[in-house]
Amino acid sequence: MSHKIPPTLFIETATPRCSVGLLDGNGDWFEEEVEGKGSHSKELASCVNHLLAESGVESEALTSIVLGRGPGSFTGLRIGASFVRGYCFGRDIPIMMMDTLAALAGLVCLQKIEHVGHSESLEIHAILDARRTHVYHWSGTWVLTPEGEHLLETTSGQAIRPIKEVEATLSKASSVVLTGFGLERLTLTNPEIQTLTPPKYLSRGQKWLFETQNAHSHMVSTNPKDAVPLYLS
Repeated sequence: MSHKIPPTLFIETATPRCSVGLLDGNGDWFEEEVEGKGSHSKELASCVNHLLAESGVESEALTSIVLGRGPGSFTGLRIGASFVRGYCFGRDIPIMMMDTLAALAGLVCLQKIEHVGHSESLEIHAILDARRTHVYHWSGTWVLTPEGEHLLETTSGQAIRPIKEVEATLSKASSVVLTGFGLERLTLTNPEIQTLTPPKYLSRGQKWLFETQNAHSHMVSTNPKDAVPLYLS
């Protein structure tokens, strides 16, 4: 069940997109997302400053920052973590490190809720290109509880896996949604698989997980000193 949360900043830099979102404490949502070479280093700070100005939220009013911890682009992760550590230095702002692939899966759940509704369990796989013969992979199940709440439960945690292994797993699956970046690297022969390129604004997936899910199942709380991304190789 979603609930109103105090001013919170959301940042995802592990993918080809630099995505930033802001909840202002009154339930209003602001977002920006850019894509392109060098966009993370060039645009992250300006995106954050623009959303703070647009929302009227003072930086001192932020109660937490949700940062995508990866896995994903080493460069993007380093930029995001460096920015957040510097931003929070000397300020009492908790940092919530959220699993990037779970947030991508969260976008699938959110899209299903908004456009078609959902009443059954759904298996979801999320990937990111890890170069060579591997991808970063996560899988889980989206379930509807007897109380009417949607929960995203992890089946296989974030890891770097051989493409052939992921393809073999998907070949045996049924009624599966596959999302992420680098989908073209997989050879899919199973007609039961629905592929979904992540829609705009990846920070919406972070927001959905933060508001509606058991927070500790997809993220951990830390401080600027210990805000280290999940580098998998």
